[in-house]
Order: sequence, then C-alpha cells, then structure tokens
Amino acid sequence: MEEYWTNFVYRGNPNDAVTAVTWPTYNATTRHNMKFVAPTVMVETGYRYNFCNMWDAAVKNITAHPAPAPSAFSKYE
Repeated sequence: MEEYWTNFVYRGNPNDAVTAVTWPTYNATTRHNMKFVAPTVMVETGYRYNFCNMWDAAVKNITAHPAPAPSAFSKYE
C-alpha cells in the first residue's frame, strides 16, 4: 500500500512498473476500488454498494429540494 501512496504523492498516479495490481481510475458506474489485505492487493467492485446507493439517493433528494434561504427580514415578518 505504501508503494501506491508514494507513487501518487510524487507522480499523481499510484501505478508504476513495480506495483502488483493496477489501481483503476474511479468510475461511478463500475465503482472499482482497491482492497489491501496483507499479503495481497486486489481490485473490488461495488464496495458497500447498498450503503453508497442510499447516500447517493439522499444527496440527490436534498439537492433537488433545497431549503429556502431565510429572509433578512424574517424576524420582522
């Protein structure tokens, strides 16, 4: 894992010729992520899929129906 983070800090890309598994670019459709479980590294798909979908829906609902901004004169109304 240290190799990936070091590469990312120095080059902006976690992958290089020595990393065992290529860290995929994030895509909201495939939801690939890295799983580091010693001694292996693997690519997973859909980590906590249902939990993330719940938050995606909640944020979408909140941003679609924002609360009205309070009036500057509300205490006088």
